Amino acid sequence: MPGTAMSRSFPIRLGIAASPLLALALPLAPSHAAICPDGTEAEFCFPPAPLTPPVAANAYRQDARLQPFGIGQSWQVFGRDLLEILPQKVPFDPAQDPGSGVNRYVAPGPETSADPNFRFSTTPGAYDAERTGWRLRVFGDGFGGPVITSAASVGASSFNGAQLGVRLDYAFSRDGVAGVFGRYGRGWANGGSLFSNGTAFGSTGSTLNWGGGGVFAQWSKPGWFISGAVGGDGISSQQPFAISSSNAAGIRAATPTIAGGAFNTALNLGGRFKLSETQLLEPSALLGTTTVSLGQASISDAPTNQAWVVPSSASTLGTADIGVTWRAPLRDGKNLFTPSLRVSWLGAGFLSAQPSTVVRSGSGSEAILPTGSLAATSGLGLQGQLAYTLSDNTTFYVRGGAGLYSGGTSWDVGGGVKVRWGGAAKQVAAAPQPVPQPVPQPQSQPVAPTPQPIRGLW
Repeated sequence: MPGTAMSRSFPIRLGIAASPLLALALPLAPSHAAICPDGTEAEFCFPPAPLTPPVAANAYRQDARLQPFGIGQSWQVFGRDLLEILPQKVPFDPAQDPGSGVNRYVAPGPETSADPNFRFSTTPGAYDAERTGWRLRVFGDGFGGPVITSAASVGASSFNGAQLGVRLDYAFSRDGVAGVFGRYGRGWANGGSLFSNGTAFGSTGSTLNWGGGGVFAQWSKPGWFISGAVGGDGISSQQPFAISSSNAAGIRAATPTIAGGAFNTALNLGGRFKLSETQLLEPSALLGTTTVSLGQASISDAPTNQAWVVPSSASTLGTADIGVTWRAPLRDGKNLFTPSLRVSWLGAGFLSAQPSTVVRSGSGSEAILPTGSLAATSGLGLQGQLAYTLSDNTTFYVRGGAGLYSGGTSWDVGGGVKVRWGGAAKQVAAAPQPVPQPVPQPQSQPVAPTPQPIRGLW
């Protein structure tokens, strides 16, 4: 019966076919240890992991020299206005000096016939008008032009900026002036388009802000002058950064903001020669240095799972303006109108520690940026200025100029006002009065004798 058949029990026999399975169930012991390809000794050697190809990366940020170079140019333009000696009215004693020595004047004749003891001069000290004492000068500048060219770039990089300055000074002697100054500026760095290692990067721009101040002093004689300034600025800078890599499509960009600083020095010296009663010639040199320090920026990139580092930098730039200025002070009633023209050689460049153009990642990868060449290293400078000085020594002035370089033309414009502030009433030597002469008395006429009658003998 089927039910009886399913109830029977059959003995289970392990045959030869089941022995391999039993053997696999038993623990295996190696006869000896193996030396793996990685040099280690182990019972089992695992196959090496497949090699990951290195990530090829192309990076672009504005050339590391572009922003420091622009800061150096801003100080050169600022230093020109800061240390410029503007015409002013000074005491003049014709009894002691007819105008050939310490009281040398630049505009002939007194202001009015009733005020013979003042002349307009370019001597910085001993200025005098209705009141003496402190002087306040407020001025502004704008500048710009090409900075860097590169064979890999489409168009030159450039830097443009504007700044505001204030100078407060005091004449502590006839020839010397000392004071303090402050400034604030904003710049725009523009990098040209770039084609690097098969990747085309578009042009990009960034902004910088700087502000600070310092001290200055001037010393001048009729035939020469020298002045100097030293100060510092705080800097806030954007660092545009773009990257493309072999393991991701497209270009990623970031614009971190970093902090920095600048230390500035300036020296202005020259001579003064009288061509005529209404013309002056001033050969001079304006030399400056700017040490710019910019911090490090780190940019996280998800496709490469790396942090790319824009390195910090500390570079020193030097600038020079060496030339000659022609001035022609002209009387305008009680005021003075002074046009001037300057022709000079302009120079600028890195003196030390040119910033690196290498960008590195946390895994050791790096991208080297195309450097290019400086377009604004040296050129011919042309500068014109108009100054108008009132009888109370308030001076208004405007100027404009250009730098003619092989890589392009730069420009700068500016203007400002100088006013008196505080002080005491003016003190001047009185003009010598003529010595009074005795009034001549009319001479007396001799009195004729009275005729006497003649008596006769009769």
